[in-house]
Amino acid sequence: MPRQIDYEWCAETVQVVDTDEHQAGDVVDHFHNAKPAAVFDYIRRWPLDASKRYDVVLVRGGNGGGRSWCYVAPDGTLPEFFADARGKQTPHAVPARERRAYDEARAALKL
Repeated sequence: MPRQIDYEWCAETVQVVDTDEHQAGDVVDHFHNAKPAAVFDYIRRWPLDASKRYDVVLVRGGNGGGRSWCYVAPDGTLPEFFADARGKQTPHAVPARERRAYDEARAALKL
């Protein structure tokens, strides 16, 4: 059976400051969707207070395989390759269709 690779976009809610419940850097919530435009829409609809921030990430996974992540850089650029759980670059490039969807969503929202 061929390996199925799936991609999903995610807005991770990240704690920026230490609290009684969470440490700075903890991911405290996720919003997943197949389309980056839906993730950007979610971020616009649900603004955060100064104690949290959103990180946008494209997640790569599949049946029987590990997961890897491609975090959007602070300047809005999408890296060329995914990284593993330790942050090390993998040989897996971001598919052109995902990059195109990301660029189109940013342009539509004037980000």
